[in-house]
Amino acid sequence: MASFFEWKLWYRNKSKRNPLVWVGAPFMGSILLVWIFAIPIAQIKFTRRDEQVKTLTKEEQLDLNKRRRKVNVNEEYYRIMLDKMQQESGDYENKRVPRLPGEPTWEPDSSSSSNDVVEN
Repeated sequence: MASFFEWKLWYRNKSKRNPLVWVGAPFMGSILLVWIFAIPIAQIKFTRRDEQVKTLTKEEQLDLNKRRRKVNVNEEYYRIMLDKMQQESGDYENKRVPRLPGEPTWEPDSSSSSNDVVEN
């Protein structure tokens, strides 16, 4: 019986003389075997998954459509915003913060009124 190293030298010499037969053919053969055996296995997986998905009859589709609620985008938006505002309303309390010295206020001063006319 030949040792591994003798077989390795024999294969190396053969593959140097004719690499297409000794390297390319086994490579292409392995690809072919994977193609032959792996594709049906994957196909079984997909057919099982398709069987799990139930196809609806026409009557079942009509029944589902009757029970469906009409959706209006504006109503849904305002409903969601109202829910969000109601959730946030209890989370905080407005508190007045003292102003810094010299910081302007938004309230009109008592000294200047909007009825005053500026003359040049």
